Amino acid sequence: MGLSEYAAAISIIFFIGMPQIGELKTLDKQTLNVSTSFRPSLPSRTVFFVEFWKLDIPYIFAAMIPALIITTLYFFDVEVSTICATLPRYNIRKPRAYAWDVMLLGITTGLSGILGIPPANGLLPQAPLHSESLLHDEVDEKGNKVKTVHEQRWSHLLHALGILAFVSPPFMHVLGLTPTSVLAGLFLFMGEQSLSVNPILWRIFDMLTPMSELPDLSKEGIKSYWGIHTYTIAQLVITGIVFGVTFTIAAPSFPILIILFVPIYLKLAPKIWSKYVLNKVDSWACREGDIRLYPDLPVPVTSTKESGKVEGGQKNTPAIDGEAGSRSEETVQGRQEGEKIADKGNE
Repeated sequence: MGLSEYAAAISIIFFIGMPQIGELKTLDKQTLNVSTSFRPSLPSRTVFFVEFWKLDIPYIFAAMIPALIITTLYFFDVEVSTICATLPRYNIRKPRAYAWDVMLLGITTGLSGILGIPPANGLLPQAPLHSESLLHDEVDEKGNKVKTVHEQRWSHLLHALGILAFVSPPFMHVLGLTPTSVLAGLFLFMGEQSLSVNPILWRIFDMLTPMSELPDLSKEGIKSYWGIHTYTIAQLVITGIVFGVTFTIAAPSFPILIILFVPIYLKLAPKIWSKYVLNKVDSWACREGDIRLYPDLPVPVTSTKESGKVEGGQKNTPAIDGEAGSRSEETVQGRQEGEKIADKGNE
């Protein structure tokens, strides 16, 4: 581990402290609004605990609507983050253990409701940025040097303790010194880290690349890149629709919109794209044994970011993983699986 692993944390601390020095301290800047005492921010409340047994029955049933929306949002949020943080390229030994975080999140969200505070979903342990920072070289059973994540619970515990410390006096005051622009930069950085391991980014690059310069996918049952390109365009359009809803009065219901797209996808996608295209673009994060749309097809071979680049112009090299733009050399296993798919496609 080098100093670069702490670059994000160091930059945040630096830009929180810099505006407090010299003439910069007098600048007009927007910072986080924090409470000056450990008590509810609503003036009418004197204690945190909500006496929910005194609520009227209609209010209880009305609260189920936002509760359903929050549950949907958190489920998708945690699942997507878990997939990105436990990609096969990280060689995590127990990736499914992250599913317990959903149960833990449900418990903490329930406690937040009883305490009358906003539910918090800290996804730092499940962020790709966290997995990247824990990568190290290791020698496998065959003597090959591979990159794998150092699996432990200390960093997760430190994340939780840090959050607890800075929402409690006296560190809450320090939290209030944080400029909102610093948080905006942090969110952009974390978004970039998540996007960097998402194959949709590489497929967008492929759309901007002449097809003659792209790897041949015929051994995987795909005759042309048009199917992959149209799928990518559909993803971008749907993302734009969901994002656009967040700017309207219906913004709180956008998780429900995401759920509605699931059955639509399962019904319409097989009628629009071939099963080979769907297996290529939609199984990049799957492992053997996972529930997939086409379990009869092999899981696409996964490449790493480091080996995902080969000199441009190389042809007749089947793309691997969901990253259609990957230029990494195909493994022997990948060639064998590709030949099997080609044989099935010719039957």
